[in-house]
Amino acid sequence: MAMEIEGSGNNDWMDVDLSATIDDIPMTVSFWFRTLSTNPTSEAIFQWAQASVGTRYWMIYFNSSNKLLSWDRTSGATAASTTDWGDQAWHHVVSTRYPDPSDLTIDLYVDGNLDATDTGNSSDVMNFYDRVSLGRAGDSSPGDYMDVSVAELGMWNDQLGDDEIEALAAGYAPSCVRRQNLVHYWPLIRDGRELASGEDMTSNGTVDPAAHPRIIYPPRPSLGFVGGAAAPPATRRIFIT
Repeated sequence: MAMEIEGSGNNDWMDVDLSATIDDIPMTVSFWFRTLSTNPTSEAIFQWAQASVGTRYWMIYFNSSNKLLSWDRTSGATAASTTDWGDQAWHHVVSTRYPDPSDLTIDLYVDGNLDATDTGNSSDVMNFYDRVSLGRAGDSSPGDYMDVSVAELGMWNDQLGDDEIEALAAGYAPSCVRRQNLVHYWPLIRDGRELASGEDMTSNGTVDPAAHPRIIYPPRPSLGFVGGAAAPPATRRIFIT
């Protein structure tokens, strides 16, 4: 079950204030989303921000022209899609930010394909970014509330490669991909529980469980005993919601 946020008009959202931040680029964010209305305008799906100010953040949102953007406010890098993704269907988003070679480059992938890219100044200081918000821009001037379902939010302290991004878009959970660099992972199945750092999200207002995209999770060992004999080798099982 994904989390359905009724933000527009109701000012509902999910967020968490992080005790440990990701200190530097490169990094990657990944999640599934489904708009609850067509043609969303000036509405935020995801924001990672310095909570106390309104000028330091990285946000993935729909702009005033109904187009999906990955925008690093501090550096000025804005990767803007030219495709309409506000069609009330599930889509998978990955955005990476990395030095190239001395500037900051933002890439935006939708459903496994590179959709947009842009470059800005790399002088932003990321170790101030301490709040993750879903369904709104949650910095010192909250706004851009959105009606949206979100699932499987992951954040890595490295730039994922094309094959890893394709795997996520194919339905593999963030916990299947580059686990040594996965610093935050919210499956968003019925609640805001976090499985990598233990920093759970809080729901504010009307945030309810909703249909989840089909996800492939890491296999778990399955042990059995027959007639008191030793356990057979573990079998591998895939769990899909």
